[in-house]
Amino acid sequence: MKKIFAILIASLLIFTGCNKRKPEENKAEDNIKVEDETKEEPKEELKDKYGNEFKDGKIVFSSEDLQELTLDFLTNFSVADEKMLDDLYLDENKKAGFKKLLESKSGKELVTKVADSLEIVSTGISDAMFDKSTFDKDGNSFISENGSNINIVGPNYRHFIEGLKLKREESMKDDKELLEYLDRFVKYYPAETNEENAVSFCYVNGKPMIDGLSFINFVGIFADIDENLNSTVDLVKNGFAKPVEPNADLKPVLEEIKKGEFINAYELLKAKKVQSNWGFDPSSTIKMLYGRTDDVRERFLENMRKLPKPLVKTYMEDGEKKTMVIYYYKDFYSANVTGITVEDIFTCTGIEDFSGVMFENVIQNTLLME
Repeated sequence: MKKIFAILIASLLIFTGCNKRKPEENKAEDNIKVEDETKEEPKEELKDKYGNEFKDGKIVFSSEDLQELTLDFLTNFSVADEKMLDDLYLDENKKAGFKKLLESKSGKELVTKVADSLEIVSTGISDAMFDKSTFDKDGNSFISENGSNINIVGPNYRHFIEGLKLKREESMKDDKELLEYLDRFVKYYPAETNEENAVSFCYVNGKPMIDGLSFINFVGIFADIDENLNSTVDLVKNGFAKPVEPNADLKPVLEEIKKGEFINAYELLKAKKVQSNWGFDPSSTIKMLYGRTDDVRERFLENMRKLPKPLVKTYMEDGEKKTMVIYYYKDFYSANVTGITVEDIFTCTGIEDFSGVMFENVIQNTLLME
């Protein structure tokens, strides 16, 4: 695993002092009233059911505690050692699936390929703080007040299954095919990730653990893992769909999106007057683009057409016709700008619930590419 795991632990120097008094000094002190020895002592700080003390209503685990936990997990993950499950909290169904995966030769190979493609970066893990108000009935908490300060850099696996579904019409035939596809994915997939706080901590059975659900959501190749897994290729059992013809009013819009012509797609949607039905109306962003000078608009179109072409497919699911779109843009507009190619995804059933956010993301970020 490419581990640039620079954890900087600051040394704490605790200085203590004491006041000494000479005996017999200032006899007037004899007149000071001695506090009642029977005065009630301060109550001992409350503990949770596991015996851990609350500090201002929180269970706290220090950076040092979490450093050891994280390094153990990442080391075992990098070599596909089943011991990784000791530090990863998952429900029994998914844990059983992971165990089966790690017991097979092809499963171990897949996990090590994923681990080797990711770079873990940190400048010091933050303390994990679990407020009493977030505890469930079993005394566990899955909400840490602080981010972990652990970043993951590498190929974007988040929508791995969905991306495969948009590319394939048939399921994969065996483990070898999946491993070969994974090699191509790592090498050629256009979207990257540089995600802050990509690893999360939870508090279970009296100890801190890596939150398995957040880990699986980040590394989407494991999204469908369960106890029914019999071979590695079962990981992508939902990674295919047979295409169907999109609705007539949506078809021309999708054709423009497939070509990466987002502005043409917007104009077609605008003609249908459906923006008011979207969760987000990009009209002001479009007007802002149109208000730019000719040379700025020309450079925008040039940069837009250099973006990776979106993945688009219409298919049947649960008796309903759905269209899924994965699109790409350069990140120049987020709170923590990376400049890398990132992806986003949405599913709609028609033009009425199309994603106006797509136009916002593409336009705002592409305008800042210069």
